[in-house]
Amino acid sequence: MTKKTRRSYAELDNILGRHYADNNFCALVAICIATNASAGKVKRYVEKFAKTWEGRKRVHRRGTPFEVIKASLNRFGKEHDPDWNKHSHSGYTLNRVHKELALTHPNDTFHVYVRGHVSCIREGILEDWTAKKPSRRKVTHVFRVIDRTS
Repeated sequence: MTKKTRRSYAELDNILGRHYADNNFCALVAICIATNASAGKVKRYVEKFAKTWEGRKRVHRRGTPFEVIKASLNRFGKEHDPDWNKHSHSGYTLNRVHKELALTHPNDTFHVYVRGHVSCIREGILEDWTAKKPSRRKVTHVFRVIDRTS
């Protein structure tokens, strides 16, 4: 069982950016926040899994494919809710989606995908660098993160 550590975006940014000298780690931050797992364990699993996966790989200082994010959530006891309508917020801005989800689902965790980026909303707080300034990027998918059922 992995140790659960609840960290904010600022702490994870410091760990992944300075200690691991990595960038393009938005998916790693989203996985850490959704699962409360440590950054080192998530990074090691994602890079190890990506080496054995036959599709695109997560190379150091590069982005993480969606399938690897999904498998990593599964590994740490979470999954994307299959009953959630992932296109319900498509076309809205990230700022608008954050405000709506904070009001309607204040205790849930979400992965919000925009083109080339993923953000995490945990308990109504947008844990991402885009939280500093209202983002006008268009949302493509929103997934609710739940505990794994099987």
